[in-house]
Amino acid sequence: MPMPETPFRKWTLELREPQSLAASDAGAIIRWLPEISVAEYLRLYTGVGEPWKWVDRRLMPPTELATLLAESNRHVATLTTSDGTEVGFTELCRHSSDDCEIAYFGLLPQFTGKGLGRKFFQKVVRKAQSLTDANSRVWLTTCEWDSPAALPFYQRSGFQIVSEEWHVRCAPLDESL
Repeated sequence: MPMPETPFRKWTLELREPQSLAASDAGAIIRWLPEISVAEYLRLYTGVGEPWKWVDRRLMPPTELATLLAESNRHVATLTTSDGTEVGFTELCRHSSDDCEIAYFGLLPQFTGKGLGRKFFQKVVRKAQSLTDANSRVWLTTCEWDSPAALPFYQRSGFQIVSEEWHVRCAPLDESL
């Protein structure tokens, strides 16, 4: 039996004027990974994205995902607390010398709302800017199926909506993914 299709909005946002997030670095350690296995990546991706039904990477054949993760323009990082507790992850993709996408960003559900996201995101934005030329385009997408706090958070961080599109996805998603 086919699943019903559900329309949802998707926004593309660009960094126009970064906001000072006034977050100290105390307690948040970002680690950019020189390489990451498919299993480790999917563990992080699923841990952060499962509440928001992130499935794109889980639907990719493992060899295709391994190839994608090995690209030199792809950058993955984890966020840990000072005691070594893993709390989130991000993935950047440098598309060109003046274009870097924050492809994925998020915290494990039990760590949201504690101020760690602001600290982590500030560092992610700085890294994205460092991967591109001056006056570069740093951008990301979010949608209605993401955390309700995501869009306002990105806007408070200096990102502005540059496009809004409607998409359709089958729902509910297969819980076995």
